[in-house]
Amino acid sequence: MLRKILESGALGRRVGNAGLWTFIGFASGNGLRLISNLILTRMLSPEVFGLIALAQVFTNGITMLSDVGVKASVIRSTRGEDLAFLRTAWSIQVFRGVIVMGVCCLMAWPAALLYDQPILFSLICVLALSALIRGFQSISVATANRKLLIKTITLLNIYSQIATLVVTVFAAWQLQSVWALAIGAVVGTTLTVALSHRFLPSFEHRFTLEPEALREIIGFGKWILLATFFTFLGGRGQQAVYGFLFPIEVIGLIAISTLLASVPNDLFRSLLNTILLPSFSEIMRERPKQLPRVLRKVRLFTIGLAFPMFFAVSFMAQPIIELLYDDRYVGAGLILALMALNMAVPTLSATYQNLLLAKGRSDLHALLMFLWATGTVAGIVLGFLTFGLVGSLVGVGLAMSLMFFINIAIAMRRGYATVSLDIVAFFIIVVVYLMTLWTLDIPPSYLSPELVHQIFE
Repeated sequence: MLRKILESGALGRRVGNAGLWTFIGFASGNGLRLISNLILTRMLSPEVFGLIALAQVFTNGITMLSDVGVKASVIRSTRGEDLAFLRTAWSIQVFRGVIVMGVCCLMAWPAALLYDQPILFSLICVLALSALIRGFQSISVATANRKLLIKTITLLNIYSQIATLVVTVFAAWQLQSVWALAIGAVVGTTLTVALSHRFLPSFEHRFTLEPEALREIIGFGKWILLATFFTFLGGRGQQAVYGFLFPIEVIGLIAISTLLASVPNDLFRSLLNTILLPSFSEIMRERPKQLPRVLRKVRLFTIGLAFPMFFAVSFMAQPIIELLYDDRYVGAGLILALMALNMAVPTLSATYQNLLLAKGRSDLHALLMFLWATGTVAGIVLGFLTFGLVGSLVGVGLAMSLMFFINIAIAMRRGYATVSLDIVAFFIIVVVYLMTLWTLDIPPSYLSPELVHQIFE
């Protein structure tokens, strides 16, 4: 389907193969992640998942705060296959890993005090090892993505995920604590990095900082850095805000719901980031007049396939939770129902965001992510103060809706908006959302900030 959308010829053939392997990678990755989650939730308590979620708020946040868009720079740059450029990109990647680990370790003790969870200190320090190790990943990962050679990357990820699953489950069986998840994360990262050097095309990595390449990467990436930080704050950073509002067990429920609600979102994010960013970049370099027609087809494809998946997850949320998890996690059903609908809204804006990056407008992308992050945090806090846990979830949905309309305004000004399609799609989401709120059986503890601690009673 994507091959036809992005036209025929060499790009179409590469897109077809990349799309197939992206879907295989998505299906296998999420399947393995779900299997791991189902096994681990029977071995570990919701509190364990709440602790790892809080620790990852800091490690992932600092990682994203340091993201200067090395991979995106390689994909979009005209020098994306130049030796000096690639060595400079890899060197920046390594230095970033060292810096991230150092900052994480410095932040670990304040984080433990902030949430009154002493174990967070050592937990964050151990998880920070993953950032250091990830810095040494082969730059061939970026060049393979540039050329849409997704097969090898997909197989590499599957192998490392299987090994990580085995290690994590064994560690959980032996330790019965949050350390099993931390060990699994570090081992998984180590395997992924090792396999990237073993199975991807050989590249002679050397520490190099060519001034011209450095200026190009940093010039483009300084805005990516801000954008990824704001993306984190509005996404995974939600759990940092939740940590101040809810007990650790409720955060565990939110983490489980996020995992399940993210399945459709991850699929389309994979397709957009892995296939459409390189494809849009190539179309703009070689045949820009075809872009509006291609964009409309992509949006029709995305909306038509994504919405039924999000709606199905929302509608079946409680049965899914009751089927997959034991009674300790039954409260996640209501959270999952609303969270799945929240994640449907950004699907409308995702192609516009990729197009901005393909055009090199990382500055505008960063501004949009800032608006989204601040709106999301405000939505969570104001929603919680008004209607407790349910209010905080609805607040996220309202923030994402605001982001959608800002994206439409920018797209209209730049001449590539599909306004009628966007409005109809958004109206459908609103109707489904209101019907879901009307039909859900919501306990008082989910609607009151004062009664939130009774969710587990």
